[in-house]
Amino acid sequence: MPEAPSAVGERFALKQGETVFYGPVGVFSNLGWELYQLEGAVPSDFLPAPGPDFSASGGTITFGFLRTNSHTNDSHLTMVHGTDKYQVVIRR
Repeated sequence: MPEAPSAVGERFALKQGETVFYGPVGVFSNLGWELYQLEGAVPSDFLPAPGPDFSASGGTITFGFLRTNSHTNDSHLTMVHGTDKYQVVIRR
């Protein structure tokens, strides 16, 4: 029986103070380039609740992302992937 493909998850992440917040996950399982974007984000889009403070008094925010994967059997798994044109745009 053929093995099910592993899925790669990608999330936006940001750090404010000592807390790292994670946005919704985008999941893909093909080998091609994927576009993942989060527009119109509000604090409740991020975990842990209640989310980051986007107000002027909320403090400095550092932006990033994280990757996760799932693999359901015990065989060896090698995944190679990259990120191109990572960009954060803030509109007020």
